[in-house]
This record gives sequence, structure tokens and C-alpha cells, in this order.
Amino acid sequence: MGYPPQAMKESDLTVEPKEGTKKIKVIATKRRVELKKQKNKEKTKKLKIIKIRPAEQIKEQLEKSKWIFKSEVDRHKDNIRTILCNSNATPIGRYGGIGYGCCFCAKQFKTPMELKNHTVVVHKDDKMSFMKNVPLLSFIVKLDITNLICDLCLTSFDSLDGLVDHLESIHKKHFHKEIKDHILPFKFDEGRIIKCVVCSNDHNNFKVLLEHMNTHFKNYVCDVCGAGFVNNKILKTHAARHKTGVFECSYCPKIFNTLVKKRDHERAIHVTFSKRSKCGYCGEKFSDYTKKNNHEVKVHGAKPVVLKCQAYPLQAVTTSNLTVEPKEVTKILEVVDIKPRIELNTSDGLIKEQPEKPKRIKNEINYHKNNIRTILCNSNATPIGRYGGIGYGCCFCVQQFETPMKLKNHTVVVHNDDKMSFMENVPLLSFIVKLDITNLICALCLMSFDSLNGLVDHLESIHEKHFHKGIKDHILPFKFDEGRIIKCVVCSNDHNNFKVLLEHMNTHFKNYVCKVCGAGFVNRKILKNHAARHKTGVFECSYCAKIFNTYVKKRDHERVIHIKCSMRSKCGYCGEKFSDYTKKNNHEVKFHGAKPVVLKCQACEKTYNNQRSLSAHIKKYH
Repeated sequence: MGYPPQAMKESDLTVEPKEGTKKIKVIATKRRVELKKQKNKEKTKKLKIIKIRPAEQIKEQLEKSKWIFKSEVDRHKDNIRTILCNSNATPIGRYGGIGYGCCFCAKQFKTPMELKNHTVVVHKDDKMSFMKNVPLLSFIVKLDITNLICDLCLTSFDSLDGLVDHLESIHKKHFHKEIKDHILPFKFDEGRIIKCVVCSNDHNNFKVLLEHMNTHFKNYVCDVCGAGFVNNKILKTHAARHKTGVFECSYCPKIFNTLVKKRDHERAIHVTFSKRSKCGYCGEKFSDYTKKNNHEVKVHGAKPVVLKCQAYPLQAVTTSNLTVEPKEVTKILEVVDIKPRIELNTSDGLIKEQPEKPKRIKNEINYHKNNIRTILCNSNATPIGRYGGIGYGCCFCVQQFETPMKLKNHTVVVHNDDKMSFMENVPLLSFIVKLDITNLICALCLMSFDSLNGLVDHLESIHEKHFHKGIKDHILPFKFDEGRIIKCVVCSNDHNNFKVLLEHMNTHFKNYVCKVCGAGFVNRKILKNHAARHKTGVFECSYCAKIFNTYVKKRDHERVIHIKCSMRSKCGYCGEKFSDYTKKNNHEVKFHGAKPVVLKCQACEKTYNNQRSLSAHIKKYH
């Protein structure tokens, strides 16, 4: 008989432990079951519904995620390996010795075709490891795209870009197009002449063409001279040419202002002067390029070097002979006479048969255009257009720039491919070229020059470029410093204004001389404008009663006094006109943010804001 629940005591619970423990256990198990059910419900709520996608979409996402996290050099490697594995394009290794080197082994071949056959047969399985340990600093690929075809569908292409677009659109191959292009394409014919695939210029030497390609692939640009280069390593090597200092030759007392000039001097004069040319087969060195060629022909059975002149069907054994022949031929062909055409076979009688009249050159304007285009395409020289407005105008478009350096950078970046059409429709009457030769370098070998004549001689003797030298010189060279003072490159006179210096250059380039006063001028148009000053007569002003003895004086009087008296100076930015040059300058400084004009006297420390005040100061005190 049990006690009622209200009468139970705590001490009585210990008497019947079995019944109490059973009840507690039942309650506990019920609570645990309920808690488990709640947790299961919460888990099912948290679970997201996952859509099962096709395997192809998953693969694409994985590949894209891999591309995002790849470094730039790995992207370059992916691009070139995709091209190599899906086409017959062949990479070219080091050029030297007997010819074209293989990228995968140490073998060399005389022709690109032999290299292509070797690569296809021997290194077919090595393409996926191409450029494996090459860093981005020196990454460059020389690619032979002669007779280019797609290996997947055997479609032929004329350009590398066409193949890339085809592989991407038709065969779904991926290319990284957000990076710079370090792949240089080349095409080879059976002859020795190699054409640039971009501008179609002819080159007799692959090394020269390789240096020329920097002008088309300007991935890295020099801050000093504006020259462009394929990779950063070539830019760094070039930048060393601009570092100046005192560098003494290790063999003689000569001193140079750059380390590169000192090194080139030591290599050419002291170290390797007696053995500059090395045989590609046995390594024997020779003092002359011709002797080396003769040795390779006689001893190793190499083919003799035969360079054919493109202008006249003669053949030369060496490059030095090739550069001489065009000059001799042009001397014969350029002369135009009233008599019948003189035959080329005559030798001694050519000069004697010429009439006593001055020689007239046929198509002289074309010779001038060829000369300046050869300079522009093989150097960093920049032509200057019209000077006025805010500064220096571009020759290829209507833009103007405050400094010559900004004009140079603009021309290099925007108009690099327009150089071959420079001065296309300009007649000989008004032909004149204003050329900026500041920090002048050869674009083919990156050698620096102090004068334009030095560059021309270098291009002619070293790189076998032809110049027509039997004509007058219409190219005016200029050099610019950071300051406002511009020195004449001929006589070193200082000028505060580019227009004044441009007029001064007529004293050095007297191509056409006035018969009245003996003044010389660059072209015939300037001479004609000058000759009008000597024509006398009675010329009455159209606005007042004044009379002048020349038409030029009358015209100048009307322009200054009557027509444009109140607005002679024009703002280069907005076109507003002012009666005074100083007011125009102040307007440009206040409203357009132009730099104030500061003209410093060279004899003392005084400065002026206009040329008139400076000239008056110099006349009075100096």
C-alpha cells in the first residue's frame, strides 16, 4: 500500500529507487527524441537546392577559374603553345653561326625551311614545354609563319592574326588577348631578301629585320627618346645608352660619356679588331667579313653570298659592293639630257658627253621623299608640322602640342604606320622637312648619334640603306632641351622662338639663291615669296593715301594698320584675337592654364615676358 503523493518525503524517495529511476529515464528519452526531430528539421531548412549542370559547363567554369589566376608569363606561354600545337608555325631560336638555330636543341640550319622540317619531325612532342623556364622580362618568340596552315582543318592563312581568330572561333581554342604581344611573325622566300610582314620593307639580314620589328611591337617605350621595344629586357639594355658619366677606355686614354660607347669602342678597336668575323662551322675568326665568307665556301662547302640589287639587275658578292652599285647606277639613270639616252655600257665617255648646262634630275621629288622616309622608318627622328597656335603641330593630323617631346610621343604611338606615306602629295616647289633629332638613335641597332649626317652614314654603311645624295638637302634638323632657348645645330646660336630659328636656317641651307641680294633659301617657294620684295613700282594703299614702291610693303601696311590693327595676336586655344602679344599671353595663362612666357637675357639675369622687351634690353645694355 503506497502513500499519497502529497504525503511523500524526500527520504522516502530513496526507499524505492527502481520506480523513480524508470520514470526519469522515460521522460529523458522522450525529450531526446523531440530534440533530434527539431535538429533534423533545422538541417533540412539549411540545405540548399543544387542544380545539376552538364559536365561541359563545369569544365568551362574550371578552365576559366584557372585562366583568372594565371600569371602574365603563363598566359604568353599558353598562347604560343596553342599556336604551335595547332599549326605548322615554327619558332626560331638564336640566329648566328651558320644560320637559324632550333629552339629545342643546339642544332643550326642554313635556311628556315630546313629548320621547319627538323622541328616538325624531331620535336613534335616538345611543343607543350616550349619556353618553359623563360621569365616575362626576356620573353620573345620569333615565329616562322611561311605557308601557314591550321593542322586541324588544313585551312591556309596569310597572317598570324587570321590563324588565331580561326582557332578561337571555329575550333574553340582559348587565347589570352588582354596581354601585350611578344610574338614576332616572319615570312621567308627562296631568295635572300626578307620582307617585313607589317610594312613590307626589304632586309638582307635577319638580325637587322629582328631589330626593325621593335618599331612595330612597342610594348615597352623609353621615357627619354620614345623608342619602343618588344620586351622589358631590350628596353633596359637600351636605357643604359642614356646614362651619362665619365668612362675611360681600359686600353687607351679616350674618355666617353656613356658606358655603352666605351664598351663598343673597346670591342671594335682593342678587343676584337683583328678577328671580328667568326666562321659558323669551325669557329675560326677573321679580320674581314669577305674572308670569312670565302673560308666557309672553300673549306666547308657553303653557298657563296650573292646579294642582288633590287633597282638594277647586277650582282654583288658582298654587301659593301651592293651599297656601291646603286649610287653608280643612279648617277647614270638620274641625268636627263636633250640628247638621246646614253647607254649603260659606256664607261669613260659618260661625264664628257654631258652638256655644259646644269644637270636636271628627273623625279627629284621622289628622291627627297625616299630619303626622309628611310630616316623616319629607321630612327626615332620626328617631323614637325606647322608651328603656331599652342605650339608644335603634327605632320599626320591636326593636333598641336606645347612641347616637341609631347609631339614625339604622339607620333611614335599614333602614327608609327604612317611614315611611308609622309609628304605624299607635296610638290618639290614647297618641299621642306623640319626634323626633331633630339636624342637621335638608330631603330635597327639602337646606336645613338649627335647629328643627322652621322645617322645617314651609319644606315648606309652598316644597314645597307640607300640614300640619294646627288640632290639638294631640304631636311632641317633641330634639337630641343628642357628650357625655352633653342640652339641652332649648325652654328649653335641661341633663339627664343622656333619661327625665328626656322628663318635663320635659310642661311645654312642655301639651295636657292636670290639673284638680287644673294640671300639663300631652303626651297623655291620661299625664294619666290622673297623675290616679290624686289619688284618695284607704284602701289597705293586701298584705305589711305599712302603710296609704296613694292607690293609687299603695301600689303604689310594694310594688314598692320587697317585690317588687323585691333586683333593682331590670336589665342592658340580658343581663337580669340588681341591687339597686343602680351595680352594674348596673359589670356592663355589665366583661362587655358598655359605656362607663362619667361625670356631670360643670356648676358645678365634679367627676364622678360615678351621678345620685344628683351630685344630692347639687349640693344640698350649689351
